[in-house]
Amino acid sequence: MAKWYAYSGNGDPFLSPNYRATTVKPVCTTGEEICAIYLADNDEIPSQFDGMTTYIANALVTLVPQPTGVGVRRFVYLRAPIS
Repeated sequence: MAKWYAYSGNGDPFLSPNYRATTVKPVCTTGEEICAIYLADNDEIPSQFDGMTTYIANALVTLVPQPTGVGVRRFVYLRAPIS
């Protein structure tokens, strides 16, 4: 079953140990940092990022949730920096 994983805000956003499973859909969508990713995984810490690294990179470069397109499910959400 797919679920949302929140990025801790610390460490490399391309490494799965920096994410934790959440029971709620994130309210963040846009900003400058990764907020959360949506994966087909059931573990507390996601086991792998198959194909997700491109979406993460695109989100960081464009500052737009990924992937883009009309009617497309977004797998990477962004947020404003945490101070």
